[in-house]
Amino acid sequence: MRVVAPPRLRSLAVDVLATNLGIDRSEAGLRLDTGMAADRLSADAAQRLRSILSAAGLAVTVADARSPARTSLSVQLSVWADAPRVVRRLAMLLDRDAAGIAASIARPGGLVFPDLTSAEHTRLVALLGRVRGTVLISSDPETALFDLHVTRRLSADEDHLLRTTLAMAGCREDALTGAVATGLSRDLCDRILSRLAHLGLLSVDQCFQRFDLLLTGTSGWVTRDLGDFLAARTQQPRARFETLSAGSPVKLDLGLTAKVARQFCADYAAIGLFVRPVLSGRSGNP
Repeated sequence: MRVVAPPRLRSLAVDVLATNLGIDRSEAGLRLDTGMAADRLSADAAQRLRSILSAAGLAVTVADARSPARTSLSVQLSVWADAPRVVRRLAMLLDRDAAGIAASIARPGGLVFPDLTSAEHTRLVALLGRVRGTVLISSDPETALFDLHVTRRLSADEDHLLRTTLAMAGCREDALTGAVATGLSRDLCDRILSRLAHLGLLSVDQCFQRFDLLLTGTSGWVTRDLGDFLAARTQQPRARFETLSAGSPVKLDLGLTAKVARQFCADYAAIGLFVRPVLSGRSGNP
């Protein structure tokens, strides 16, 4: 059995494991870090530990190390891709409807094939990896962390239910990306989605997330050098940057990883540009 906890919950996970496995904290921490925190447990003992971890509010994943490894695969469009051509090619290779492929690959996280066996993953990577204009990203579903986003404006009652549920689960939001909950294990994410199914929440594996940066304003007048920089970067006329607003932004960058998007936001802020990241595939956050 493997136990994986997000870094912010590591100390609590160590305490729970040490108490329930009868080991000291240093050994529990070592086992947690090596990914073999609770091996050689019976099925009943493993289930009890899983229940205790969940009851403690830990966003953890407990998996039987003897079970076959699974991998999730995301197929996404590269920034420069000829989308219609790529969609037609994928539809032919996968023997699926092109309209369905187009809708899926345009969503945040891309076209996802979840819980693939090793053989299935290898076959799909070999099949789809030769399609020019695609980006293939793999993730371990047992250790993956997910973020939750709202997909529509919620009523006051719906928003209260959402906030209360997330607070009870010990979730935290990400003000920069707009995620209402971040760093959730798959089990915790699935439980929240099941309870709040009527809210239409969007969950995205952090490995599959890509962000577009929207320029919403500047801290002062657009100087000649700054205007030239923005015009060259966006292919927009200089006059466009005199009418920026949150409701009328200009896309600066496309398809950035979360780490790069955060760094770019800081870099742009340093030169007086106000930018907002949104998940690729969305025009903005509700």
